[in-house]
Amino acid sequence: MVLDADLAPGWLSLAVIGGFGTVGQILMIRAFELTPSSVLAPFFYLHLVFALIYGFSVFDDVPSFATIVGAVLVVASGVYVYRAT
Repeated sequence: MVLDADLAPGWLSLAVIGGFGTVGQILMIRAFELTPSSVLAPFFYLHLVFALIYGFSVFDDVPSFATIVGAVLVVASGVYVYRAT
């Protein structure tokens, strides 16, 4: 297999993404070792918010009304659980 010089930036990008993903996973595991999951769980609901922002800004995807209502319910329940603990 011969690597083309034009493909080098793509391979470098993949390596960087893989490195960041690995470091992120290690840090998440460490967070769950140090903190109860009931404290960390509400922060994972932010993934939903960032996914909506990413989908809108990158793919010009407008979320439907049902998606927005569901997101609000999930985030509200996460805030409720966080405040209850």
